[in-house]
Amino acid sequence: MRVNLFGYVKVGDPLDPPPHIDQPTARLAGYGDELLSQGEIALDLPGVELRLIVDCITEAALPRDVRGAIDIADLNLEDGRELPLFITARQVDQSRVWRSPIFMRSEACSRPRVMSMDPRVRQNL
Repeated sequence: MRVNLFGYVKVGDPLDPPPHIDQPTARLAGYGDELLSQGEIALDLPGVELRLIVDCITEAALPRDVRGAIDIADLNLEDGRELPLFITARQVDQSRVWRSPIFMRSEACSRPRVMSMDPRVRQNL
């Protein structure tokens, strides 16, 4: 795969951007058996702060809803501090989705703390 990288156009035609100064092109090469065995082939682009990734996706139907639980005790949060929990996912078309952070405060207690990922469950952590 060959990728052309362009710079930001402040003045001029945005349909004809200049090549990126640090890395105008990049090549990512791999074979199908390598991709199948590793799951992805990646190339980091220093100076551009980008990472090119080719990864396998299944042809099977993917789930539309995701449910689960996170054992908050396993996160080893510092007691008394409020910390954000970010949940991200990747859609079928490879777009990233995320929700606003859930702010949690860990306090020493004897009951186990588990956060449900089911939006129908009201939680009082």
